[in-house]
Amino acid sequence: MMSDNFMTGLIYGNFMIPHGNSYPCKRRLVEECEAVSIHAVQAKWRKKALIMAIRQAHPLRLPLPGGDVDVWLIEESHRLPGPCERWSSLEAGNARLWLVCPGCRKKVAKLHYFYFALDSMHHSDLLCRCCHGLVYQSQNCSDNRWYKEVARPMKRLLHEKRKLLPKQRTARIATRLARIEDEIHTLRQKVRPRRQRRNRNFRSRLSSRQRRPYRNLASLEQFVSSVG
Repeated sequence: MMSDNFMTGLIYGNFMIPHGNSYPCKRRLVEECEAVSIHAVQAKWRKKALIMAIRQAHPLRLPLPGGDVDVWLIEESHRLPGPCERWSSLEAGNARLWLVCPGCRKKVAKLHYFYFALDSMHHSDLLCRCCHGLVYQSQNCSDNRWYKEVARPMKRLLHEKRKLLPKQRTARIATRLARIEDEIHTLRQKVRPRRQRRNRNFRSRLSSRQRRPYRNLASLEQFVSSVG
């Protein structure tokens, strides 16, 4: 249900570390936060138990590091496939389930939280991406050459590899997996350590421990493999 980011302290972007609970410049990224998705909740508790909680108007208690958190769920009716017009319902057990954000009360597929320090289990509230003010890595690096030529192709290859691994190993799939590994190896070879520049701005005066790792493919691979 949760990724391994809180175990490894994965962080993304080229931004400064927070002082307390706020960032002095850039906004926090989705990739550095923990996520609780409705799909993972359904896989752990099963849909029947979640529907029972909705009917009884009871919250679902999630075991998070640092203490349990209660979350509310809501159902949504949608049209079922087929020539006849049929709609899902909670009574039939085929309604679509969503998490409810405690901040804005909107239905969402994921709720996020982040740790205030890498060596602490104290984390923020479980809120949606908009309430936390989170942005994706692609929003900060979409025009960056490293993201276009390395990170984006790496994400595409890792997603394809994750889809092919559970399938039956045929000659065609084995050939494609071998080609994916070769392309991933080529992308890793393209990454070079970033040269240090002598600038007089505020960011250049930060030590290496105060700056987040930027071209970190290991962190990128770990994040892609941890999300569904």
